[in-house]
Amino acid sequence: MKISCFIIFAFLTISLFAQNQNDFEYTSTVTNGKQGIIITKYIGNNVNVIIPENINGIPVTVIGDNSFEQTNIKIIEMSDSIISIGKRAFSGCQELITVKISASVLNFGRYAANTAIVKDEVRNEIEVVGQIKSGTEVLGTIETISGVGGELGNYGLDLIFDGCSKLTSINVDLNNPNYSSIDGVLFNKQMTILLFFPHGKEGNYNIPNSVLEIAEGAFFNCKQLTSVSFPDKLISIGLFNFFFCSSIKSFNVDLNNKNFISENGVLYNKNKEKLVRFPSGKTGFFQVPEYVKIIGHGAFFSCSSGSRIYIVFENIIRIEHGGLGGFNFGNSQQELETRFPGAFDLPMDIVFLFDGGA
Repeated sequence: MKISCFIIFAFLTISLFAQNQNDFEYTSTVTNGKQGIIITKYIGNNVNVIIPENINGIPVTVIGDNSFEQTNIKIIEMSDSIISIGKRAFSGCQELITVKISASVLNFGRYAANTAIVKDEVRNEIEVVGQIKSGTEVLGTIETISGVGGELGNYGLDLIFDGCSKLTSINVDLNNPNYSSIDGVLFNKQMTILLFFPHGKEGNYNIPNSVLEIAEGAFFNCKQLTSVSFPDKLISIGLFNFFFCSSIKSFNVDLNNKNFISENGVLYNKNKEKLVRFPSGKTGFFQVPEYVKIIGHGAFFSCSSGSRIYIVFENIIRIEHGGLGGFNFGNSQQELETRFPGAFDLPMDIVFLFDGGA
């Protein structure tokens, strides 16, 4: 009797994951003389999905762009035939919890395995949209970056897991030559680049000591994240990081780091001339220190409505794209107090053009 019960249980477990070609829309392709299947859309009802290794005897090699978008899947497991995963393949999968990446996956959407997409110091096609003046003296400029501010819909990011608010774990096969994971976080193989932090992970996070770069948008919309600690070797932080991370109250940098420093939970470059990022969940009054000359890209973006930011503009020589809250300044009801010691002929509404004019 016990044996028969076990067999029934095993059968039911397997059926929950079983997939067939009728669960997918697909097309075939030929690359370097080899035929393969591209999954273009998931139309099945199972919430736990294993991508089949082949369909009609042809290997399944690609999970196409947007192929699982806004489906109700909870677990996705790649077969050993998958080579490439397309852009926004799993975006909007609000029930997705776990992703298992096979050893065969070589190309993971926008996540380049060997370099961060855009580094913080890379600024392209700078356009001056206004000047800060005291009388006739130009104290600094307000700038935007062409090609970044205009991508308002998804901020220029083709995030594979955008909107996967319950995702807590990405597990990469140890034999994968390009990617790795630890504690559910995605890295390149050498673990020198942090590529993606799952949106559903909670609490404090200590970035591993091996990490040199944080890829563009790696920490994006991580609403349960409360603090981040940076290692001593970290060199660069890509654009769009910590946007919509509304619970972060502090950043902490290893004292031996030569590029960044933190003070009272706020992130600066090493000499503190640039305020890199203010934690979105930090509340109360904050005055930008007088030694700060540059407000970094998105430094105050999506800050808490309970924060009050005081800036003496006389000390500032540059405000990078989105530096004063950008996209959601008004909607977040953030109260920003400013004092202008001299005449300031920049219309206040120009501040809201940091996001490209939304």
